[in-house]
Amino acid sequence: MPGLLQRFLPREESFFDLFAKQAANIHVGADALHKMLSHYTGVPEQVQIVKAIEHEGDEITHALFTKLNQTFITPFDREDIYELCSRL
Repeated sequence: MPGLLQRFLPREESFFDLFAKQAANIHVGADALHKMLSHYTGVPEQVQIVKAIEHEGDEITHALFTKLNQTFITPFDREDIYELCSRL
């Protein structure tokens, strides 16, 4: 019976791909911020790089919220996914 149920109500596993993408983006952003603060040269250009990375993070968060709103069965509790997305 679980096989039949899974066919009708499949679990969405792409959340983990988006979480990994967000984590990688956070790492890139932290590196860019560290570089900007360590080598205080070319600040306007570096600020634009950090802003672009932040924008990418916002896009990933939006994709996660959209996926959450469109998914019936999630890999773990909706509230936990929402909390994780909000804090990343």
